[in-house]
Amino acid sequence: MPRLSTERLILRAPKRRDFADMFLYSKNPECSKYCLWNPHKSRLDSWFFISMLKRGNRRLKAQHFAVVLKDSEKMIGTIGISGYSKRDSSAEIGYSLSPEYWGQGYGTEALKSIISYSFNTLKLNRIEAKSDTRNIASVKLLEKCGFKREGHMHKGMFMKGEYVDLYLYGLLAEDYNKAVEHG
Repeated sequence: MPRLSTERLILRAPKRRDFADMFLYSKNPECSKYCLWNPHKSRLDSWFFISMLKRGNRRLKAQHFAVVLKDSEKMIGTIGISGYSKRDSSAEIGYSLSPEYWGQGYGTEALKSIISYSFNTLKLNRIEAKSDTRNIASVKLLEKCGFKREGHMHKGMFMKGEYVDLYLYGLLAEDYNKAVEHG
């Protein structure tokens, strides 16, 4: 699994030792409000979550990265690629970031790095993302990074006891390359 580097972040394979950092943010209900997973009740929950990410990486079904601060190696989130289709040359991205680091550009930095990796290294043609329609920050992040809203899935997912609406976003390699060319 590659190690990606940005100005302030390193995106690398999750390590079991990351569980303590993960627990610090994943126990916060705000962090998982729009995610399929529930707030972690113990460090063991975080340890199992990281183990699950590592298993997914080993089986090549996904590539999950720990988002860590370059200066301290503190894990502040996860970002990953899953649902890879070789036939369609596409995949879906997902991410989660510690609320302590919201609004500081870390999500943008991590997502732009994954987008570049997906198109330039994996040679994908298309990246998709789904966002709960109530998650305004995620919607803004996707649009800031060039994703286009392609659909509204009414009651598209059952999450935490209720059906929720989702926006479907897509980004094509050709659109990404044009944006890079034009700065």
